[in-house]
Amino acid sequence: MKRPDDTSMHSGQVSFPGGSREAADVDEAHTATREAFEELGLDPANVKVLGRLDDMFTVSNFNITPVVGQLLQAPTVVPSRAEVADWFWVSLSLLADEATWRSEQLPWRGESHETWFLDGAKHLIWGATARILRDLLDIIRAGMAERISRSREHQ
Repeated sequence: MKRPDDTSMHSGQVSFPGGSREAADVDEAHTATREAFEELGLDPANVKVLGRLDDMFTVSNFNITPVVGQLLQAPTVVPSRAEVADWFWVSLSLLADEATWRSEQLPWRGESHETWFLDGAKHLIWGATARILRDLLDIIRAGMAERISRSREHQ
């Protein structure tokens, strides 16, 4: 989703639904499904949580715990006008196409940091969101390679 152009730190940027853990949240998965409901109207009962990726620390001093889920059926998306300027899907074929990826060294507070970008989606995806997608893509590829290897062993 694309955040609204406002005065917040990540104004106008593409991100996943997310936010801080609240006292009533049982764990990271509960926080993630609650935020997805608040920001996009996704019914938590329609999400099968598959697991989480490694924590990610950002140059802007955030600690992100990415939670991966599978939608059990096509959702009805009802974005929050206060938190979402636009939302969109990104296909796995776009993610898997290395020609759509690039990295650049960008300065932040006097230091240079490798920053990933994904071109070709409705909006430019970069920074932590792109890093999360690359991490997920690496896991998918590793899992596929393992499955192919196991199937060859049984031939």
